[in-house]
Amino acid sequence: MTGPKSGNGQESDAASSRRAACAAQMTSGDAVLGLGHRNERRLLHDMSAQDRLDLAAPPGPLHPDPRIGQAIRTLRADVGRTVSAGELARECGLSVSRFLHLFAAHTGTSFRRYRLWTRMLRAAELIAGRHDLTTAATEAGFASPSHFSETFHRMFGLPPSRLLATGPTISFARATADVRDTKTS
Repeated sequence: MTGPKSGNGQESDAASSRRAACAAQMTSGDAVLGLGHRNERRLLHDMSAQDRLDLAAPPGPLHPDPRIGQAIRTLRADVGRTVSAGELARECGLSVSRFLHLFAAHTGTSFRRYRLWTRMLRAAELIAGRHDLTTAATEAGFASPSHFSETFHRMFGLPPSRLLATGPTISFARATADVRDTKTS
């Protein structure tokens, strides 16, 4: 893949010189496809280290927006209640689009996925507390037990009844830190 061409037919984008430098480090391949970078082992190690860092501490705002923190607390407070992004946006004094943008920036996921995950966690807590799947699904805010089952299957690759048939122990490690307002008095 090449970048934009200048009037003389040369690549003019800023990355073209870096691309050429990288291609020069390839130890095998042809003019189109380079293989075996001289520093491949180091590059893979560095990429792996960066992946671990991103997983442990995802990039995101250092100072959470207090409005988003409040929205998260509202979602967590009553998982079974269906709260729309529009309702929370109004409570935050934001447009829906701005709320969704800030929410994703602060949580690393979409509002819909976050709400679904909080429901799934609540259902798991109820199941761990010896509730049946129907009760857990309903109290966690799923539209129906089949909706819960389909969502569980989509997320984890097997139906909840199949997992539970193996007799697993479900336990939760509570987070020590919660979303807090960053307002100063």
